[in-house]
Amino acid sequence: MATTGALWIAVAAANLTQPQHWVPVAALDYAAMALFSAGMIGLSLSVALLPTSGAARTAARIVSGAAATNGIANLLEDGVGLKEFGGLWVASILVLYLALIAFAVLSFRGAMRTIATVAAFSLIGLMLITYGGAALTGATWIVFALAPLARRSAGSRGERDPSYRKTM
Repeated sequence: MATTGALWIAVAAANLTQPQHWVPVAALDYAAMALFSAGMIGLSLSVALLPTSGAARTAARIVSGAAATNGIANLLEDGVGLKEFGGLWVASILVLYLALIAFAVLSFRGAMRTIATVAAFSLIGLMLITYGGAALTGATWIVFALAPLARRSAGSRGERDPSYRKTM
């Protein structure tokens, strides 16, 4: 999951060069296009690994499938030049956006608020990708991936959450 975050941070950095994803010519254009596709495939894998249940699990599977489809369609359309995959790219991004909304809402209702936040921030980041949103998506996944390590580290030093009450 941290790798997914790193990929989206790389997409944000590549976007600073204002690449032409849709008609790549220069090496940086191709790199930006490939990073976007890798980010989508990473998003697909990361969402598939999230602990979900019930309707949220179904939404997560749709998110995962739409992200993978979008990443592959992007590679075929822009990387290989098969413009026939442009429609699939558009359809998959729309399904991805709608499924991320459903996933966030269903996760929130199912008391999985952290996962709901990750889904919501990922959606916002993807929708604002040309305005630095990829950095938001990347940072979200990196924080989500590293948060358990920070909690374990704090616990190993004997620190406790201030709301923790010892009961006997």
